[in-house]
Formats: sequence, structure tokens, C-alpha cells
Amino acid sequence: MSTLLELEATVTDSTGKTQTQSVGDHLSTTPLKFGATIPLTGTFNGNDHVLVTGYFLDGSQRIMLDTSI
Repeated sequence: MSTLLELEATVTDSTGKTQTQSVGDHLSTTPLKFGATIPLTGTFNGNDHVLVTGYFLDGSQRIMLDTSI
């Protein structure tokens, strides 16, 4: 995790509203701090979709989480 620069979360809530928030900066050379959070607001009553992408120091990106909750 020492090469993780940014986490980007895209959430679609149960009403169909989609929002994207991130923490960190994929253009930086400073790793993301442990314990960083991404605040989200919405109507989360089930059947919400969460997609989290991680951006790394080597320029790669990976899907970290793709789930419905």
C-alpha cells in the first residue's frame, strides 16, 4: 500500500443518484495516508453500488472494490 496515491469511489445509491469522490491525488508522488476517508451522502437503503479504483505510483490503476450493498 506504500505506492497507493489515490482512491476514487463511485457510489450509486438506492434512488439512482451517482456521485464520485476521491481521497489523495494520482498526480502526486506522496502515498495516501493510512486511515483516509471519503465522505458520501445519499439514500442508502439497500441495493447501492460501490466501485472503488486505486491509482498507484507506477501509473497503474486497479479496481479495489466492486460490490452492491
